[in-house]
Amino acid sequence: MLYSLLIWARGFWHGLRHRGRVRRAVFTLAIFIPWSALRSLVEVGRALDHVFYPGFRRQPIRRPVYVVGAPRSGTTFLHELLALDEERFTSLRLYETLLPSITLCRLVELAAALDRLVGRPIGRLTSAIEARAFGGWGNIHETAFARHEEPEGTWVLRMFTPAAYLLFPFFDELPEIESLEAVRSERVRRSAVRFYTGTLRRHLYKEARRGRDRTLLVKTVLFPNRIEAVMEAIPDIRFIYLIRDPRKTVASALSMFTAPWKVHSPAMVGATPESARFAQVFIEGYRKYARARASTPADRWLTLDFADMVAAPDRAVRRIYSHLGLDLRDELARQIRDAGVAAREGRNRHHYTLEQFGLTPAAIAAALPEVVAEAIPAQLP
Repeated sequence: MLYSLLIWARGFWHGLRHRGRVRRAVFTLAIFIPWSALRSLVEVGRALDHVFYPGFRRQPIRRPVYVVGAPRSGTTFLHELLALDEERFTSLRLYETLLPSITLCRLVELAAALDRLVGRPIGRLTSAIEARAFGGWGNIHETAFARHEEPEGTWVLRMFTPAAYLLFPFFDELPEIESLEAVRSERVRRSAVRFYTGTLRRHLYKEARRGRDRTLLVKTVLFPNRIEAVMEAIPDIRFIYLIRDPRKTVASALSMFTAPWKVHSPAMVGATPESARFAQVFIEGYRKYARARASTPADRWLTLDFADMVAAPDRAVRRIYSHLGLDLRDELARQIRDAGVAAREGRNRHHYTLEQFGLTPAAIAAALPEVVAEAIPAQLP
């Protein structure tokens, strides 16, 4: 916990050195107080897991399936489609990533059951909190505590995630936020990965105790931050990689990830050096995926084009099942087709341009020519 506290301290210090320091300091403290309380609670809960559920330490993580890609590449949509197969796959929900402890999750589930018996007063309060906390992302990425979600919350508890740049837009001063490889201490890096894999083991163990022996399905878009370390810890990961033209994803990702800046650092929003630097985080993520694919056996990666997946999600899922050696049941195929139709009808119509952030399509294409070529080969001369 000490290292993550140092990240907070450094972020707070750098925030005092920039314009808007008072607003940023108040905002930082308003986030730090619940974060520190949550982190302390999680430490207690994980300690109790060793007392009440010690078997989780022997729980294997067998050949998990990771849906990966740059932010705004359709990973959430594809993950939701695959998660419909509840006989084969299991995924973490947001509350499990924020409370990565079997003991705490069981308490939450017990409280939810009791709450339903008395008319859901806690449920209504939770809905109000969700609307307040996640409402700003409603048109970009729907979020709720009980929804399937990527396990980024586990990394937030350790502050080893690019999501921390939402709070501390000081990229060069806090490089370990962008990449776990930038952490100089090998002990700290290994501890962070153990914390993460411990979360996955706890989820699988909890499911196994309920008689559910399923494959872990994970969706993550900030995976490049720790891709090498996690692949070393879980060497048999299988990847479904969604690729989309970065000239489209970067602008949308910036719109989503810089939204909190409007509250604590409005001068950094838009066509600013900070936005341009954040774009480099996403660009480097594409490069890290390319290096990982090149160094991993081909049968461990399946690359899907975003446009093809959106146009025919049932066909994309059939390709995935064929790649994984699974049979797709007719009933499940029908559910996937229906979900695809519903998603197209309710598709987010909000559009963002690179120019809003002081960038150009030509600059992104020059930075990632191979990615652009792979994402839209029909448009090549």
